[in-house]
Amino acid sequence: MYEYRLKDINPYVKNITYDVRDLHNYIDHLEECCALVFSQELKAYIPHDKEWIKAKVYNHLRKIANE
Repeated sequence: MYEYRLKDINPYVKNITYDVRDLHNYIDHLEECCALVFSQELKAYIPHDKEWIKAKVYNHLRKIANE
């Protein structure tokens, strides 16, 4: 979502760069944002807040950068 938004507001820029703080700021400014993750153990969806999402995104980006 964030990268699509960056492309929308910068249609003529070929390479757009951002850091994790920019992404966290974007997530913080979303009016509502949560993730529902299915738990096999509970057989139910568990809601997670913005802080959880930001941590998961950060870990995912760090993993990609290390590959």
